Amino acid sequence: MKKISTVVPVYAHWPSLEKNIKSLKKYYSNLDWLDVHYVNDCGPEADELERRIQSSIHDLKNFHYHRNPKNLGFVKTCNRAAFELIDKKSDILLLNSDTEVTEHSIEAMQEVLYSESRIAAVSPRSNNATVWSIPMDARFAAQPQRSYAHWEKLKGQLPEKYLAPTAHGFCMLIKRTVIDKIGLFDEIYSPGYGEENDFTMRARHSGYTCAMANHAFVFHVESKSFGDAKKKALIEKNLYILTQRYPEYNGLIQEYIESTKDPTPNRSKAWHLRDKGIKALMYWHNHGTKSTLRRAYHESTIFPDAPQKIKIWTHELSSTGAPLVLLDVIKEWLAKGLDPKDIAIFYPKGALVHSNVKQSFLDLGVKVTENAAYHTHLSRGDIILLNSSAYIEPFYDDLLTKLENGTVQHLFWYVHEDSEVWVPSLREDNKNIKSRIQELIASDKITMYVPSSGSRNNWKKYANSSKNIHVMPGRVGIKIEENAARSAKDFDSINFITTGTLAPIKGQLSIVHAIDAFYHQHYLKAPRQYRDFKLSIVGLDNNPFNFYSSSTKNTARGLEAHVKLYPRISVDEVYKILRRTNFTITFSIAESFSMSTMEGMAFGHPIIRSESSGRYEQLGGNGWAVDTRKWYELVAAIEEVLNKAKTSNQKLADMSKRSLEIARQNYNQKYKIIKDIDNYLKKTNSNG
Repeated sequence: MKKISTVVPVYAHWPSLEKNIKSLKKYYSNLDWLDVHYVNDCGPEADELERRIQSSIHDLKNFHYHRNPKNLGFVKTCNRAAFELIDKKSDILLLNSDTEVTEHSIEAMQEVLYSESRIAAVSPRSNNATVWSIPMDARFAAQPQRSYAHWEKLKGQLPEKYLAPTAHGFCMLIKRTVIDKIGLFDEIYSPGYGEENDFTMRARHSGYTCAMANHAFVFHVESKSFGDAKKKALIEKNLYILTQRYPEYNGLIQEYIESTKDPTPNRSKAWHLRDKGIKALMYWHNHGTKSTLRRAYHESTIFPDAPQKIKIWTHELSSTGAPLVLLDVIKEWLAKGLDPKDIAIFYPKGALVHSNVKQSFLDLGVKVTENAAYHTHLSRGDIILLNSSAYIEPFYDDLLTKLENGTVQHLFWYVHEDSEVWVPSLREDNKNIKSRIQELIASDKITMYVPSSGSRNNWKKYANSSKNIHVMPGRVGIKIEENAARSAKDFDSINFITTGTLAPIKGQLSIVHAIDAFYHQHYLKAPRQYRDFKLSIVGLDNNPFNFYSSSTKNTARGLEAHVKLYPRISVDEVYKILRRTNFTITFSIAESFSMSTMEGMAFGHPIIRSESSGRYEQLGGNGWAVDTRKWYELVAAIEEVLNKAKTSNQKLADMSKRSLEIARQNYNQKYKIIKDIDNYLKKTNSNG
């Protein structure tokens, strides 16, 4: 086997380091093809760690100890080890001190590394390593043994590798030949964070790629080297450097996340029997009697303590479109006389939850329950409302099975996503789920509701039918009055706004770039020719791992006073900003309707609108149409809006009036799904 030198930089925290040493000793002691090098980086426990490390490895011929002359930081320690301390011809395994290897994990990584000449670096699966986690949603990050059990159950179905745009620095096996060609870590990232991403992007530019070794598993606790505040500052600083150097990085990561998924674990007959048994025992525990035990076993279902007539699943409870529309649906429903005790809302564990939104549902008297992402908790006789399509495959498998076997009679499905393209579990390659949904729609067991004609066309293609698919836009809750129209004088200056959760598909970064291009190519050359302008961006967050949000902030800095940045804020706060601004820009490549655009229109905003779904419901005499595939159209539209000679104040005022007319139609929108469920309940009650 080709020689591997494992480098473990050590800074502090003996308990996690001790586990690392024990795991490597257990599986990789006294081997000729693998060396292990512990490099003490002179942290606060340097002397004590030195004593403990040396005591732990003194009798092992392939374990070595080194100490830096002073604290160098992670990046410089790795570079020193690679070029001064270890065999200069060996491949390098960089391993965090808060990891534990498992049997054959390094061998499996090495097999992937040499499976293709273009692979530069490999990382394993883990319990806690972002998308390298298993499951990939990292729901077992703090439950390492559950993650490992899931991996053991799944690894027989996993391919040997997934090719990836980068590798994860917690455990990273690198070819020495690649290091010889492009170097190792750029010390601009010192003391740490982002260095492995920069390395892999340089490798990519040299014709290499990275890989995830699916048949290798390494436990990862968490970073012990930096405090939270220092860690956050380092990430923000280094992320800025990374994205300036490689503007394509964010897109590559997003594409990888959207295009890569693990298969669903195969369940044996024994597993299914075990599952049924557990469910039966839970029901027996709650309800008693042998007859109910028997019933629960045969239906394979868990009954909640107080079964509700209507059970609603939503993908999250955030201040975004789908949850807020659901809140509006329930308010209308309750106003029509529905008892809130007859409704239960479920959302998956780990989903985005804003406390004020969750509290809004609770204030209505509706039960709200966090549940495992793969659990449906469906009972015979339930009325099901699914308020999203963004659920994982095991959830769909259970839901569709219970529709097929009659446990659940009907699914009312409010699909807020524009098409299955944005839902990994429903994509074209998942033919099993797709064909079953098609059959259930055809047999009148699923009724689908979508927000716009464009998204209806997309889902018609998916369903291979137009049957049982209805257009039902969300309703703007702003009271629209005649005096909300803006006057000609209101457009002496333009205050643009773009709102919503920041993500690549939403296009906010493209808007900032377009404003920047207009500013430098047009405005600065002839400022008197143009109206004064500002751009407000609402929805930024402080999560340093949200590369898109960080990139938007960085680009906005060059526009200084012309850009105002807002974090994620409440709906009422957004409405205040909409009142102060006077023009909405939507440049999303994927919308099912865009409630944020309609809300801007309700405040009398003319709009610039991309070609995504909802355009035909929102654009007509009230703004400019642009194509996301032709970014220069956005720059041209902004220039035309701001050019006093091309667009008069009165024209913008007329557009404002037209926006209000369109928004008023949406204000009167009724939710067809309520009427359909009420009719279904009446029908089933009369038949019962």
